[in-house]
Amino acid sequence: MWHARVAMVMRKLQQHNEAMKEIELAIEMDTEGWHLLMIKAKILASQEKWQEAIGAMNLSIQLLEGDPARMKKHIDDYWENKLFVAEWYYDLEQYDQALESYRSCLEHDPDDYDLLPPMLEIWLKKDDSSGAMRFIRELNEAKVAKSGHSRLAHAVIALRDEASFHFDIFQTARQNQELELIQATYNQALSIATSKNRRGQVAWMQYYLGILFERYLSQRDDAINIWEKTISDSAKAVKGTGLFNARNEVVRDLCNLYIEKVSQLEKDSPVAAKYIEKVKDIGTPDTSILWQYDTASILGVLYRLLGEDEQAKKCFRSRVKACFDLLTDKDPTVGAADRNILERVITDLSQFPEFQLT
Repeated sequence: MWHARVAMVMRKLQQHNEAMKEIELAIEMDTEGWHLLMIKAKILASQEKWQEAIGAMNLSIQLLEGDPARMKKHIDDYWENKLFVAEWYYDLEQYDQALESYRSCLEHDPDDYDLLPPMLEIWLKKDDSSGAMRFIRELNEAKVAKSGHSRLAHAVIALRDEASFHFDIFQTARQNQELELIQATYNQALSIATSKNRRGQVAWMQYYLGILFERYLSQRDDAINIWEKTISDSAKAVKGTGLFNARNEVVRDLCNLYIEKVSQLEKDSPVAAKYIEKVKDIGTPDTSILWQYDTASILGVLYRLLGEDEQAKKCFRSRVKACFDLLTDKDPTVGAADRNILERVITDLSQFPEFQLT
C-alpha cells in the first residue's frame, strides 16, 4: 500500500514517471489488486496515454467482475471506472466503443442525465443524424416512473445550463424533420416546471422554446411573445439565481429581435418607436449580460435605425466611457475574456466617422 500511496501523491504533483514506477512496484506485490490497476490507468490518462489507460482500467474492471462480493462492495467505483473508459474512448475518437460504454452506464442509471450530451454529440461527430434522432426518440419514449413524463422532457430541464445539448437537439430534429416532436417536448418540460413552481426552470424552458420558434420554426412573433413574458415574470430576479441567468439570455436574443423588427419598418413608424420603450423597460440595474448586448448599446442601435443620431451617440458615448473605466480599472471581477470583449467593442465603434468620445 505504501507504493500505491506514493504513486497517488506523485500523480497529484504531476510527476508521472515517478508515479508509474511506484504503482508498478505495488502491482508486482499484489497482482490481483484492482484498485492498483485503477491508479495505474489514471496515471496513464494524466499523460494522455488513452489507449494504455483503457487497457489498465479494463483489467481493473474485469477483476471486480470476477469477484461478486468485492464487486458489490465497490460498485460505485466500478461504474465510475466504466465512465472513465467511455470518456477515454471519446478522447481517442473511438466513437463506437465510447457509445457502447456510455450506454452501459446509462442503462445502469437512467437518471444520470449528464451522460446524454456526450452521447448525442458522438452521434453527430459520427455524422449520423439518423442515429442521433433515434437516440432522441428513445429518450422521448422512455417514461420517468414517478412522473409519467418522458425522460427527454426531464433531461432538458436537468440540463438547462448545457446550451450545446439543446442546440444539438434542435439541429438534429430539423435535419430529420422532427421539430414538432421537440416542440412538444419543451412544452411538456415547461408544464412540468410550471406545475412545480420552479421559476428559474420555467424561464429556461421559455428561453429554449423562444430559440426554437425564432431560429428553427421561423415564428419570430411567437418567440417575442414568450420572451416578453419571461422578462415580465423575472423583473425582480435575484442576481446569481437560475431565473436571473435565464433572463440575461432572453434579454440578449429579445433585443436582437427588436432590432430586426425596427430595421424592417419605416423610420417614422409609431410601431418602431415603441421598441425603444420596450428596451428601456427591459433594463434593470443588476442586468449583467455581456457588454455588447447591454441595453444602452441596443438603444443606441435602435436610435440609429430610427435616424435619431444624436440620441444614438449619447448611448454609445456612455458605454465606451464605461469600457475605458473597466479596462483601466484593477477590478478583479473583470476577467481577460471581458477585457477582450470591451476592446473589440471600442475598436468597432471607433470606425464610425461621426463618433467621438469627447
